[in-house]
Amino acid sequence: MRTGVIVVADDEERQREALARALRAAGHTVWPVAGGMEAVERVRTDAVDVVLTDLRMPGMSGIDVLRRVREIQPEVAVILLTAFGSVSGAVEAMKAGAADYLMKPVDLDELEVVIERALERTDLVRENRRLRRRL
Repeated sequence: MRTGVIVVADDEERQREALARALRAAGHTVWPVAGGMEAVERVRTDAVDVVLTDLRMPGMSGIDVLRRVREIQPEVAVILLTAFGSVSGAVEAMKAGAADYLMKPVDLDELEVVIERALERTDLVRENRRLRRRL
């Protein structure tokens, strides 16, 4: 199993820390942050593979985080979490380029599968970019 560098953005501290603990236990490097701007700054300054973000946060929504991350590092996978799921919200997230859209409370086994898939996609995009530069 591949491990990665994951930013967990959630304004709910208990949720953020629980996800961070579970992901660390699976071998990932995790940076928990309390909001969208902090997540975007991590992507801007550090090598990140996945951003796991709550959809509804004060200041910057998960969709806003997704759009900003895609501008900075398009290959970084963004997974949106929400307790207020709707079909239209999922469609909007996927159209904006989300790697996935999960409902809270998060099933940790499902999350690990989604993250594994996101890491594989990120690796493929980065490898493709490297090969194009070599050509």
